[in-house]
Amino acid sequence: METVGPWLEARGALREQSLEQIGTAWKQARDAERAAMYRLTGAMLATTEGSEYRLATRAGVHRSTVRKALGK
Repeated sequence: METVGPWLEARGALREQSLEQIGTAWKQARDAERAAMYRLTGAMLATTEGSEYRLATRAGVHRSTVRKALGK
């Protein structure tokens, strides 16, 4: 089963960190991801040149990410 791996890894992490520390780290990672997405969205909106495909290629993301950022 492939899904067992992450669970076993998480159980091992609890030996090194508390649940509170792991939760805090997760929240920080989530906040950093959201901030990066906001910056990426702003950059895409500011870029008026090119198609969705070109924006996706330049940003290194999937075209659906571009469409979501542009509100389509």
